[in-house]
Amino acid sequence: MSPANKREFHLKASQLEMQYQQELQDLNYEITKNRTEILNTTGNIQSAENSLSLSRTLWQSQFNNYKLGTVTYSAILDAAATVNTAEQSYVKAVYNYLMAYYNFKKMNGFESSK
Repeated sequence: MSPANKREFHLKASQLEMQYQQELQDLNYEITKNRTEILNTTGNIQSAENSLSLSRTLWQSQFNNYKLGTVTYSAILDAAATVNTAEQSYVKAVYNYLMAYYNFKKMNGFESSK
């Protein structure tokens, strides 16, 4: 093997090693990102559940106060709108969690049967 061929071989080997290391770093980044997304979306679900529970309690309180004549009907409507918004936030949080979970599983070689 000539010196020029050896140099080209070593250069190509170094280039392949650098590409491999870059791919490995990219893969580790994606795995870490997906784990973080799962943790974040799990916390978001808990927050959304708490918000939903609180808004339902508020609605019930406003409804009871309306029956007693201490609040107007618009207060009940406002409370119902808050419940609706909290329900939408909860559904979105669950959806985001499921997407993060799917992406994590997909990254780790799992895909649903086709």
